[in-house]
Amino acid sequence: MPSRDIPSVRLRRIGSALRKAREDGGLTIDTACRRYGRSKSWVSTLENGLHSIDPQELADLLNFYEVPEGPLRDSLLHLATHKPGKNWERAYEGRISAAALDLASLEEDARA
Repeated sequence: MPSRDIPSVRLRRIGSALRKAREDGGLTIDTACRRYGRSKSWVSTLENGLHSIDPQELADLLNFYEVPEGPLRDSLLHLATHKPGKNWERAYEGRISAAALDLASLEEDARA
């Protein structure tokens, strides 16, 4: 599994999309934090892909940023809810990086 020190591909994707949604809405990080009711450090670590987010809170944050229903929203919620399969990755643990394992699981999702 990805290290807590190294952001996974999944978390970086969610974080960068949230940052873009915030910026597209014309919100600074300070304004967004004040209005949403979370700390600046929480939003910053989320946008940098350094921690995961509960799918329901992600949905709430997407609503707050007024991200419309559609492919972007669906893919972000999928990334937050879907966990990589446990069967195939065990064979590769310790042999390839956590980031490569995460990328491989995304490729598997895309193929499915």
